[in-house]
Amino acid sequence: MASLWDEGLKRILTESPQDFITWLVRDAVYLNQVSPELYLELDRHRKVIADAVCTCTLHERPLAVHIEFQSESDREMALRLLAYNVLVDRKHDCPVLSCVIYLHKDSQIVESPLVRTLEDGQPIYQFHFLVIKLWEMSAADLVQAHLPGILALLPLTKDGRDREVIEEMITRLEAQEKHEVLSLGYLLAALTWNKAEEQQWLKRRFKMLYDTLRESWAFKEIWQEGEEVGLEKGLKEGLKKGRREGLKKGRQEGLKKGLKEGRQEGEVVALQKAVLTQVEKRFPSLLPLAQGTVSTLSHLAVLEQMLLGISMAQTAEDAQAVLLEKSEKGQH
Repeated sequence: MASLWDEGLKRILTESPQDFITWLVRDAVYLNQVSPELYLELDRHRKVIADAVCTCTLHERPLAVHIEFQSESDREMALRLLAYNVLVDRKHDCPVLSCVIYLHKDSQIVESPLVRTLEDGQPIYQFHFLVIKLWEMSAADLVQAHLPGILALLPLTKDGRDREVIEEMITRLEAQEKHEVLSLGYLLAALTWNKAEEQQWLKRRFKMLYDTLRESWAFKEIWQEGEEVGLEKGLKEGLKKGRREGLKKGRQEGLKKGLKEGRQEGEVVALQKAVLTQVEKRFPSLLPLAQGTVSTLSHLAVLEQMLLGISMAQTAEDAQAVLLEKSEKGQH
């Protein structure tokens, strides 16, 4: 199953391919993102799928850049890179630079080069590739590259959980009107920041940008009718409940309490509706599972994480994993 983290990185590459390629190969000129499907020469019915393959030029000569985004342990990564490298070379008939970008700290990081020798030390081959460990990079490393398209990666750097870093990401991307990239930066930050107080701050900070971000493709379909319908319903129910309680007890506190509870209930209903709307549009076969799962959840943070995960899922398997994982968290 493809990782949701990996999919987020693929979207950043798709949104700002030249910035991403320049980050990896300073003088390369991006031409096109080609199909990552690679067929084995001996069996045309079998295929492997790389994360991303881009055709470029380097000093006016053709170059292919092959990228793997890695969020889980894979002790065979070097061999996998080699296999993909050979297949891309045969398909595009040009030199291929393979790169693996690690999103999280891992005890099984592969290092370049991959060397194979005979028992007596005679070399058979040496395969060089690029290794990037995001958690070892400082936020300043990315900022000083002056490539706005990669600033969405800031939450994954070693100081990416500092509020100052997120503020700088927002300031720089807003100034350049890179709202699509900012949307992706928010998604990665939301997946990275796990503590309740961190999530609350993140939500408050990006709430001020909501009107702008909602026009980006990354958010356009997420909140559409769910938020409006849910909030309106919750507020009406809260007002009704507040009036009843206020009349019964003869105190104004009843209305205030009802309003507060109504707003909270409205937010929950809005998020529940938004999750179901997103699942129905993208993965209709999972709607029964989503309906059963969402109806049991009342924690705003869990519902927000579920909505973000569904929006980034590329397959039904990814979406199902999100629904099940967040459901378990919501019950603890």
